Order: sequence, then C-alpha cells, then structure tokens
Amino acid sequence: MKLKLIFTVCITACWSIISYSQTGHANVSSPYHAVFNHLHYLQPDSYEPALSAVSLNYAACADSAECIERAIQLKQILDGEGLFVNLEVLPKRGDYVDSSSNKATYVLFPELLPEVYLVRKDENWFFAPQTLQLIPTIHKKVFPFGSTFLMNLFSSFGQRTFLNLAIWQYLGFLLIALCSFILYWFTQRLLRPFVRRALKRWILKDDGEQLKLVDRLTSAISLLLILQIILYLVPMLLLPIKLGAFLTKAITIIQIACIALVLIRVANFFIYHLNALVTTTSSKMDDQLLPLLKKIVHLVIVAGAILQVLHVLEVNVTALIAGVSIGGLAIALAAQDAVKNFIGSIMIFADKPFQIGDYIIGSGFEGQVEEVGFRTTRIKSIDTSIISVPNGTLANMNIQNLGVRSLRIFDTKIGVTYDAQPEQLRAYVNDLKNLILNHEMLANQNYYVHVKEMAESSINIMFRAYLEVPGYSDELKIKEEIIYEMMQLAKSNGLEFAFPSQTIYTKSLDSPSN
Repeated sequence: MKLKLIFTVCITACWSIISYSQTGHANVSSPYHAVFNHLHYLQPDSYEPALSAVSLNYAACADSAECIERAIQLKQILDGEGLFVNLEVLPKRGDYVDSSSNKATYVLFPELLPEVYLVRKDENWFFAPQTLQLIPTIHKKVFPFGSTFLMNLFSSFGQRTFLNLAIWQYLGFLLIALCSFILYWFTQRLLRPFVRRALKRWILKDDGEQLKLVDRLTSAISLLLILQIILYLVPMLLLPIKLGAFLTKAITIIQIACIALVLIRVANFFIYHLNALVTTTSSKMDDQLLPLLKKIVHLVIVAGAILQVLHVLEVNVTALIAGVSIGGLAIALAAQDAVKNFIGSIMIFADKPFQIGDYIIGSGFEGQVEEVGFRTTRIKSIDTSIISVPNGTLANMNIQNLGVRSLRIFDTKIGVTYDAQPEQLRAYVNDLKNLILNHEMLANQNYYVHVKEMAESSINIMFRAYLEVPGYSDELKIKEEIIYEMMQLAKSNGLEFAFPSQTIYTKSLDSPSN
C-alpha cells in the first residue's frame, strides 16, 4: 500500500508540476485561495495532490513527494479532528495583516490547532514552514495507529461503499463501540477501589448511602475516560469532514455534560458528608443552608457547562455576554424582586433571626418556620396552612421570634369576690408564692404575686411567673396544671372567684296621703 502510494505521488507530482507551470491552475494569492487550493485538489472529484501541495510551497520541502505527502496528511489531520474550514470567513485580500500580531499571517483554528497557519511570501500565501515541520508529529498524534489502520484491518470487501461510507467504516464504528463498552465495564471496576481509597477520610463508617454516591462518581469518571478514548479513536474512521465535525462536536458536548456530572456528584458527596456533621449541631439553620448551597453549586456547574457547550457550537460567548450586559438594565428591572429576595435569603442565613421550627410573629402572619428557600420562607400557620413570605420583605421586617425564648411567661389576673376577708387573701397569696417556689417547671426568680387592685366587681390578684419549658405544648400543659392548683388553693382558703356583675338597690317610696 505504501509503495503504491509513493509511486502514485511521484507520478502525479511530476505531472502536476509540469501542468502547473503551463496552466497555472493553482491560485495562492490570498489565505482564502491558498486554503481552497489545498482542500479542493484533495477532493475525490478533483483529486490532484500535486496541485494541492502548491499551497505548502514546494521550496519549503525536501522534494515534491514530501510536499504532497504533507498536503495529504494535513487534510487528514483536519478531517480527523473534525475541523471544518468555513471558506466564507477566510480573508480574500492578498495584503491581509493579522490585527493581533500585526504580521502577514493567518491561523485557521487559533484555539484548537494553533500550529497550522499561513504566511505571506512575496505576493503569495503558503502554509508556514514551521507548520510543514510539525505536520508529521501532529498526524501521528491524531492517528496513533496510522490513518489506514482500520482500513487495512478488514479484507477487500470492506472497501465497498454504502450511503457514502465504506463497509470498513461501519465495522470500525461497531468495533469502537464494543471496545468502549468493555473498557467502561473494566474501568468502572478498576477505579472503584482507588476512588474509595482517595475519599476514605470523608466516608462515614457503615454508611451505605455514601458508598452509593462514591460508586456513582466512579461511574461518571469512567464514562468521561471512555469518551476521551472514543474521541481519540474516531479520527481513524477517516469520516467525511461534515460527518466527522458533527461527531466530534457531539462527543465533545457529551464530554462537557459528563464533566458537569462528575462535578455535581463530587459536590453531592461532600454536601452529604457535611449534612451528617451539621445534624450534630444545635442550630437548625445549617440543615436548611446545605440544600440551598447544593442548589447554588448545581446551578453554577450547569451554567458553566452551558457556556462551554455554546463555545463548542462556535457561539460568540463574549458577544452574548455583552448583549446580556446591554440588556442588563431591562433584566435588572424585571428581576429586581428576585435579586432582592435572594439577597434577603443570604441576610437571613447570615443574621439567623430564626431557625427552622421556630414560632415567629410578623406583620400579618404568625406560625412555625418550615423552610427558607432562594426566594421565599415557608411558614406553617396555626391552621396548618402554608404562608410564603418573600425573603426581601422578611429581612426588613420586625420579627418576634417566640422559638428562642429560654423562659415562657405565665401572666394572669385572679379575681376574687368582695366578701373575701384580708386574712384569706394573705393566706391565698402566700400559697400562690409557695406554688411557684415548689414547682419544678417554674422559675423561682422574677416572679410577682400581689393583690393589685380593687376593680368594679372583684379584688384582683396579679400572678406573673416564668415557665422553664422547651415548647408550646409543654407550656400549655404546665399552665393547665397551675390553673388547677390555683382553683384548689382558692377553695381551701374559702375564696370564690368573681365574675362581672352588678348589684341594683331599689327603694320603695310611700305615696303621700291626701
């Protein structure tokens, strides 16, 4: 095969050099014409490699055969990497100068293949001598097993074509797919112990769920490696440039999605570990902060992946961002409430005016805090309905947090009837004080039990004490017990509770005698 190729190259080289000197078919007067000349004369219907090699400048090669071989290899590199040359964007002026370097050079793919570029010599444009020197190295990198490895792997029947592809190319697809599946199966099992060992210090003992997260991470890493191998093998299929470019971009986009998946699963692993730690703390806001942090991390990763995909699809991300900046005012006006609420949620997490489970009272609502999200805080009211309050509003509101109380007050007024004797009142007040001092759930400091006032229908006794209870249900239970004790003590002291009443005195007047 190689001898045949060399012989063909030599014959076509001699013929084309003579032909070019006579007819001048090759046009290399601008970057556009040089690239077009190189690619056009390597197409099946216009295959004249010697004319194509004119774009590489015969003077820069050891001989014409080497120049033709370099021209063929350069096209194979572009096809193998899926780099489709858009001729419409190439400069057609012979006096073109690169604005960034201020030199007469043109790089076809500055980011993906910066080694391949053209330079102007006299009045013509050629691929740079440095590019010619690097072509064999780049070609070997793109085709590590040679460009004809898969073609030679199958017998002569593989050269037949079907739907513009040779049979050997279809068989190559199947072979790569089969090898990739087998490699994925082995890679997943080989990587698992290494990943577990690397994350050993973060894995909680006997935590099956966390081990599942590690295995999912291993699967994503294995898939990423296999995609890279597939991307490494696809150039050997020698696909048509448009199909190769499409396939290369598709695999690259899947790779980006896989990288995002790996980062998300790494984040999930560490957030799960942090979640196990915060459950041991007294603060309940940490439990709510981690889900919010998880959403933010996922959002950042997905946004970064989307930007990378747009870059692969050759969308001008810089111009897109600039366009967003120009329309930023309108977006800001439309999204100012969302931004305000997001900042409000950050302020709530920073200041911690309440925790999950606290009972709070605000302007027009009261209830137990259920969840603090990006935009709103969800509060369960007494009737179990859910109230969603925007965080921006909540952060600037006066909030009464009943959940942080270390003591709960029991402040009431006891009214007894006016037929009570002073000795009975003194004894009753002393009994109420002893009730506070002897009750284990009542604070024996800062309490008040005094005869306070003589109202219209009762003598009122002030009773104020503090309950040492953790929750509202316990508060109600202790208050109930104390009320029963109050009633029992009043009965034992011969007192009766008063209720609003009025006494009307009437006087009959005798009629005057006549």
